[in-house]
Amino acid sequence: MDIKNSSKLSTLLESVVRDATSLVRGHVELAKAEIRESIKSALTSSIFFLLAIALINLGIILIFVAAAYGLNAAGLPVWQSFLITALALLIVGGLLAYFGVKKMRRAANPNKTKDSLKKTLDAVTGLMDSVDF
Repeated sequence: MDIKNSSKLSTLLESVVRDATSLVRGHVELAKAEIRESIKSALTSSIFFLLAIALINLGIILIFVAAAYGLNAAGLPVWQSFLITALALLIVGGLLAYFGVKKMRRAANPNKTKDSLKKTLDAVTGLMDSVDF
């Protein structure tokens, strides 16, 4: 190979490396722009969800206040109406907490996984014992 062809080949290789580097940089910049846009969109939607949750909570509170005033309109004093409403909320909340803790304890105990892992370990141990090394 003469020097002229070698020079052309090195120039060609330099061009390929430069183009590939430029292409990779372009893809990196595009990925950064897409990630920024995704984060901005996720942040905006999170703000909307938080506002929705806050308004729903306020609406639920007003429903219970209305229930207390409804009991008052039925003939109970205001303090008894609010006390009954508060007790009902505490009882329902306590029951939900009880069932939630009960469900969590059941979920935190992976018996099937333990049993499956033990069977697999026993099978592998049995195979290892049967093979002579």
